[in-house]
Parts: sequence; C-alpha cells; structure tokens
Amino acid sequence: MKLVHPLGTLIFGLVTFGFFAALAICSIVLFAGETAVWLVTPIFLCLALLCASNVIAFFTDKQQVSADGLQFTPFFRGPVTLLWRDVKSVRYVHRLRWFRIEGPFGSVARISVMLTGLPEFARLLLNAVPERVIEPAAAQILKETAAGSPPSPW
Repeated sequence: MKLVHPLGTLIFGLVTFGFFAALAICSIVLFAGETAVWLVTPIFLCLALLCASNVIAFFTDKQQVSADGLQFTPFFRGPVTLLWRDVKSVRYVHRLRWFRIEGPFGSVARISVMLTGLPEFARLLLNAVPERVIEPAAAQILKETAAGSPPSPW
C-alpha cells in the first residue's frame, strides 16, 4: 500500500511559493535602488525555496508499506527498505507531526500524519514491530490511528 501526500500539499506549496516569489520580484521592481531591498529580497527568495520543498516532496516522497516492512525515499537519496523485524525504535514527534522509525545503520523513516493511508500503516506496524521498541506515547497514537482516528496535522 502506498502512502501519498494529499493534493492539498501540492496546492499549498504552489500558492505559498508563488506568493513569496511574487514578493521577491515586487521588492526588486518596486524598490530598486533602495538599500533595504538587498536585505528583504533574499529573505523572500529563501521563503519561496522553502515552500518549493513542499512541491518537490509531493512528487518525490514515496512510501510503500507492506506486511514485511516499509520502503521509503529520503530527500535526495535513493529508495531504502526497512524491514519491520529490523526496526530499532518508533517514536512520535509531536512538534513535527510525524512518526520517526529508526532502522539499522542509522536509516530513519519519517512518516507524516498528513499522508493518506495512515491507518493501514499503523495496523501493519503494530502487528509486525515488537512492542518493546515502540515508545508508549507513540504506541497509544498508533493504536488510535489504526482505529481510524489519526492525529491532527494542526
């Protein structure tokens, strides 16, 4: 089963990228020659690039969940397969709203709560990963997610 970003991720990324890119262009065109422009424009360009990462993630983030494990594609790397039996720890990072699954050799999968198919992911993980490697807080959230009540992305 594939975990994918909802269409809203792409729309949000495109809108916010366009907004900050337009602000950068306006700051150059409307305030050319003023010293403050050289401080403001790079900030708008950096914000536009950060927003572009949502667009890139929509097309490049690939997570495939099966009874055997999880195949994921980290940013700027090739696919990694993490077998459930090799999982060293499972945590839920509340601030960032994702599950952090650590495997052997430092491989880490971060599964956002915004992805579609999260209840099936939670069921497979709870069935295949030993309970001792799942933090208690994460186990509770995974059980709620498996029951069809995933955590809020906000």
